[in-house]
Amino acid sequence: MSHGDRVESIPSGFEKIAISENSPYAAIADTNRNIYAFQFHPEVYHSECGSKLLKNFAKYICGCESTWNMGSFAKEQMTKIKNQVGNKKVLCAVSGGVDSSVVATLLFEAIGNQVIPVFVDNGLLRANEREQVETIFKSRGIDLITVDASEQFLTKLAGVTDPETKRKIIGETFIEVFDKEAKKHEGV
Repeated sequence: MSHGDRVESIPSGFEKIAISENSPYAAIADTNRNIYAFQFHPEVYHSECGSKLLKNFAKYICGCESTWNMGSFAKEQMTKIKNQVGNKKVLCAVSGGVDSSVVATLLFEAIGNQVIPVFVDNGLLRANEREQVETIFKSRGIDLITVDASEQFLTKLAGVTDPETKRKIIGETFIEVFDKEAKKHEGV
């Protein structure tokens, strides 16, 4: 969905359950078949009662129980990681995105300097992204290895226009660069 998209009519069996400034059908439901649809982002900060909506959906529509919490999950996973890793090291690829950065941070919390986070600069990053990633890791006391492979990536991508071919080149080149860095570390 894009912010300019909007539903103009709804299928038979559905009823309007919410509207927004942009859409006369921000949420619809077919309660007989237990089908619900939303055309907005309940998870974002500025959606009023978005968290409550998601909680109610999970609990009352999907029938999920409220037995999970992030604190206990994180502690359990850190214990599992410590037990599995022992005194070895873990090489962790960091793309600069949220997922890999969170993984590297949680690994650091679990096993400290046994984690070796490697950030590959492929030359395709947003403006100042490399510096931002390096600053974030430094502020957390995590030694981040940055490999500047931008010339290697850009050379391999020169003249390539097909998106699928680009994706494959980027993936293969990342593996090459990461493998080369991995060979520099023992006990991983």
